[in-house]
Amino acid sequence: MFFHPKRSYRVLHAVPVLLVLAMFFMEYISFNFVYIKTLVEEGSKLTAAFACIVFHVLFLLAICSYWQCVRTDPGGVPVSWAEQQVNRTTKGEEESEEHLLLPGENRYEVTLEIEQSVPAPRANPRFCKKCRYPKPERAHHCSSCDRCILRMDHHCPWVGNCVGFSNHKFFLLFLLYALLACAFISVCIGPLFLADLNPKTTHTSAAVGAVMLVSLVISLSVAIALFGFLWFHIYLITSNRTTIEMQSVRRNPYTTKSWRKNVEQVFGENAWLWLLPIQVVNNSCDGIHFTNTLLM
Repeated sequence: MFFHPKRSYRVLHAVPVLLVLAMFFMEYISFNFVYIKTLVEEGSKLTAAFACIVFHVLFLLAICSYWQCVRTDPGGVPVSWAEQQVNRTTKGEEESEEHLLLPGENRYEVTLEIEQSVPAPRANPRFCKKCRYPKPERAHHCSSCDRCILRMDHHCPWVGNCVGFSNHKFFLLFLLYALLACAFISVCIGPLFLADLNPKTTHTSAAVGAVMLVSLVISLSVAIALFGFLWFHIYLITSNRTTIEMQSVRRNPYTTKSWRKNVEQVFGENAWLWLLPIQVVNNSCDGIHFTNTLLM
């Protein structure tokens, strides 16, 4: 969203982001000023304190992960790398043109000799017709962002951004903490709302009951939706795949046969920092070069 060249696009695609933030705000208000307040009024101060701490930890991690996913550049193709590929391709074409056929030489044999003498990535780099520039493996052109994204997974309108090499970790953490926060809200508010339906135990106003109902429906619906989505993306990360590759590539050439090594390409090598929404230096992967295990 923040990286698109057109201002009109940034304004239009900010709407889903504002809706998500509004939902965050509503859940925060309903939990603290309805559920926690009700517990305090009933004298369950210890339970209220525990629930308040757990909720705020999950809420803070979820909102930080979301904001990091929104504001972090997913990773564009480095200009220096693209220019290097152009220079190598140009140089290779000049060398092939300078190679004159001698009497008795076969053009197919000479062409084959030239192709075998040049590494495959340099001889035939992937080219984006829209950007009119080379692009690395696993990079794809996003029509919404109007540029190529390194290790692109998909474009998510709810974060107003592409999910790519540099912000995939934050997207996964957002799904995880948003799921836990919504599940926790449902578990807390659900029994209170059900008890409030009984005329003998009703102790809240109709307005408070309506707020609890809306909060419960939203949190439960989001939790159910995020559970399947998170499970799918955990499978993709542990098998070193992306959503795009899942749809277009039958055999997976990028898996390292180790789920930890696959996860490190997204979350970094330090496992202690995997669950924190902070940017880390990823020495295991640069988003450009990937090992094709099918060729090993």
